[in-house]
Amino acid sequence: RQLDEKGRNYLERLLENALNRYANHPSFVMLSLINETWGIDLTENATEETKSWIRKFYEKAKALDPTRLYVDNSACPWNYHVVSDVDDYHFYNAFPYHNEQWKKRIEDFATGNYKTFFEPPNRELPKIVSEFGVWGLSDPKIWIGEWSEFPIIVMGNSFEGSEPVRAIEKMIEFHNIDDLIYQAQLHQFLGLKYQAEVMRLYPSIGGYVITEFSDIAWEANGLLDYNRSPKSFYHLMKTINQPIVCIIPNHRSILLEEQMYEAEVYVANNTSKKFEASLIVRTERKILKQTRVEIKPWSVEKITDVKAQLEPNSQNVFVELFEGERLLSRNFYPIMVLGENKKALDIVWVNKETFSDEELLCVREDEKIYGVLDFSGDWLSAITIFNTKRQLNIAALLWDLGELATGNLIVSKNFGSISSQNSLISKIIGWGYAIASLLYVREGKEGKRILTTLKECEVSKRLIEEIV
Repeated sequence: RQLDEKGRNYLERLLENALNRYANHPSFVMLSLINETWGIDLTENATEETKSWIRKFYEKAKALDPTRLYVDNSACPWNYHVVSDVDDYHFYNAFPYHNEQWKKRIEDFATGNYKTFFEPPNRELPKIVSEFGVWGLSDPKIWIGEWSEFPIIVMGNSFEGSEPVRAIEKMIEFHNIDDLIYQAQLHQFLGLKYQAEVMRLYPSIGGYVITEFSDIAWEANGLLDYNRSPKSFYHLMKTINQPIVCIIPNHRSILLEEQMYEAEVYVANNTSKKFEASLIVRTERKILKQTRVEIKPWSVEKITDVKAQLEPNSQNVFVELFEGERLLSRNFYPIMVLGENKKALDIVWVNKETFSDEELLCVREDEKIYGVLDFSGDWLSAITIFNTKRQLNIAALLWDLGELATGNLIVSKNFGSISSQNSLISKIIGWGYAIASLLYVREGKEGKRILTTLKECEVSKRLIEEIV
């Protein structure tokens, strides 16, 4: 729906009231006048009249209170800024499936190769990724209030059966709920970690805004749940947002035992201080590299390369900076070392073109199901659930899964529920609105038959052996 003259006048009065009410509030530094072109058209089809109105709205805000920063339209793909104090944009890509798309978008945004304005601004503006995030479902045992009974409502359309409380009822048939919530929140943390680290590699990006601080009804991408209880990873957020962070952008979390671990180590220093420090890269029991480094203020630099053999039972690679005995920074990356194949497995490498089955279908992740949903999961997040031995490092499995995924998925022919008893790697959308499998095991008279859409390669074979 488009704002008429009455609606625009209301927004202008609302602006005046907000500026009067919060003029002296220390937390009020920036104001977005329009979000994602809601109520007006700021796509390529925007009229000159619309552009003129948003410019005047911005100028009115600057005249009322020039001490604040203003954003005309906090934009997302396919809509743009007209005039703004900040070059901000919203990006969502599914972790770990669309990591390459995330890296490309952030690189283009950071280097000025992503269109965010109708016309380039006449001055250099600070860049902020003002929305990004990953879903992590909250624990229904501590839900309070009626929010879980609210369905998804998008652009005035309500979707029956999308209420979290109804969806959780169905998920009981799919997987143990406590484990599902744990894995969903682990997925959220690792996704936030990965995406924030990509952004911190670019000094031109001045900041980012995690969406959201808390869940909002069915939108489960908050750091807190809807009742403001912290999710399980809250104590790890400091590893993402610490002022000095060590980053391994090319970390591979699934390694064959005969392979060497190879890594590039970067340090992002978001402080005004220079440091002479000791860098240590290690596992739980073995130092992989130790070297002296000089960290410049306000810098992002590659510090060193690492090449080392890992122990078979390694769980994490740690990267630490010490100034004398004082710890400046610690980051960590999950790791899993796979031994040689010892089993003869009946594996069917599934693809859409050749797969035929009485009960199952192979679909592409971008195919529409139920007419509206697909499995891409860039916004209504795709959450990965493993049903495997708990001694396996699920974080490592998840971190590298995007390297093995093909975009093909296995679903039941009636799009009904798939149980995790058979689906050992599952991709679920939102609260379980749709479920697909990347690794499906079928028991028969002649033993187990394994159907998978993972890439046919040695890593996938050994991974399947470990999981099955």
